[in-house]
Amino acid sequence: GVVGERETVKLAPDFTPVVQGELPPSYQPQPETVLVVPNARMLDKTDSETAQQYVPFLAGVVAAIQGHGLRPAILLHTPEDGGLIKSIHKVGNNHLPVIEESCPVRLKGILGTAHGVVSSRFHALVGALSQGVPALAIGWSHKYGQLMEDFGCSEAQAEVGDLAAVEHWLDQITDLSEREKLLASLFQANQQIRSQIEQMWNAVDGILGVGS
Repeated sequence: GVVGERETVKLAPDFTPVVQGELPPSYQPQPETVLVVPNARMLDKTDSETAQQYVPFLAGVVAAIQGHGLRPAILLHTPEDGGLIKSIHKVGNNHLPVIEESCPVRLKGILGTAHGVVSSRFHALVGALSQGVPALAIGWSHKYGQLMEDFGCSEAQAEVGDLAAVEHWLDQITDLSEREKLLASLFQANQQIRSQIEQMWNAVDGILGVGS
């Protein structure tokens, strides 16, 4: 839309969905776990009201997860988000399990074991959705909405403060019929995205003369 149709400008999805995750040797997945992934950028990339509400909202998300009979846990996807953990525990008056892992491939493996993921980190959303794990986006940029649209779940987004949207999503991932629909939709989206990624790499190989 900016430069018009050009042979040298192509659009392709994030290539990381085809990267296989792996579990850390010591990690023991717990059933019906919903991973909550905070993002420090929600404090400095949003307006002051949203920033002030963010941690209390995450505490509310944790309570909603527990209210649906699921296990909340915090996944530290990036070290800079570590400062939020103590605040979430203090505001929510709880002490949730905290999962820390520095290897991106292992982080993806952990995400793949979850019952669901609530994330403000873009690549945690990619890691979950690309493995067929339902995810709810709470983001600060337009790219979050575009990602969810690519995976066919544009409605799986919540603004900070909108616990009703969180409750609705939790209803969907805990209802067997609704969950099956979500998983089927994610499977179809992943098939299409993987095909687009393969086409992209084929185009790159063609330009570089790989295999010729």
